Amino acid sequence: MAVIRETSRPVEISVEATPLNMAGSVQFHIADAVPIPDALRPTPFLFWASAKDKPTLAARIASGKTGGRGKCRIATVAPSEEALAERLDYARKLLEQGKEPAGEGIHYGEGKPDGELAFMFTGSAAVYPRMGRGLLSAFPELRLRLAKLDKADAIAPLLAKASLTEFEQLCAGTLMSQAHAILLLDLLGLKPDAALGLSLGESNALFAFGFWRDPGALLDEISDAAMYERHIGGEFETAKEAWGPNVPADWTNWRVQAPVDAVKREVAKHTGVEITIIYSRTDCMIGGPAEACRKICEALGPGSGAKMHQHLIVHAKAMQPFAETWRLSLIHI
Repeated sequence: MAVIRETSRPVEISVEATPLNMAGSVQFHIADAVPIPDALRPTPFLFWASAKDKPTLAARIASGKTGGRGKCRIATVAPSEEALAERLDYARKLLEQGKEPAGEGIHYGEGKPDGELAFMFTGSAAVYPRMGRGLLSAFPELRLRLAKLDKADAIAPLLAKASLTEFEQLCAGTLMSQAHAILLLDLLGLKPDAALGLSLGESNALFAFGFWRDPGALLDEISDAAMYERHIGGEFETAKEAWGPNVPADWTNWRVQAPVDAVKREVAKHTGVEITIIYSRTDCMIGGPAEACRKICEALGPGSGAKMHQHLIVHAKAMQPFAETWRLSLIHI
């Protein structure tokens, strides 16, 4: 085994001829260094503020106070306290001259934002392994506030796992949705006009804005009912009850990119398959027996469908046998 030490010059490796291989050589050219995110990097420093005009914003920067209100807004991020001070001093001087500051780590905006501000809460299918660790490293104060939530300490280790079960995705998604809400509402002081939720996001929006108080209680109810292991996932007992003994109860979810009208026509040909979510006129989700869903995607054309990494009976008539149990679990929140 050859050991190649650090070098900036091309490296050539030659192989002598043997009964098993021909002689030859290959040359390796050193590529430019690619920065790799460091999970242990120092916490970045952040400053943000708003004011009615540039001079007032400059004065607020000089005071060191974050927050404020007004049409002139600035957010500045830096790897160290010294770098942040330099960038803020640079921005302040430009603002005092009536100019718009710009540069590395400096983000400036002016004027009333178009439209209204809404927070969007996604479904659990958006969860991915090891999500959120960079965010929690960047905002230590966020970790402290998040730790006050029921079950937060138990869920946090899931953020380090390389793969997650459907129920673990639910837990991790709930925790990180509340982390983002705390960051935006409490730490950054944003005031949204509305909250939008899809699937799990509907529940998480209610928790984030205080209409529901105890996400841990809901997770306990779901776990105690074996919802993900037996009913809407795992054994898919809900599908067996809804479809009867003559339909395969191997529920799967597929993302389909094709005209929804065409999808509806194909779905109608297969027992147990439903359109569960419509994102746009050409983008939707279907759920049902695996082979039936595969045939639908095949009929719609190459590349039109992709099997999801999460398979749950949701947003579907097949969930009806479990509907009352689900409603009763919400009473205890």
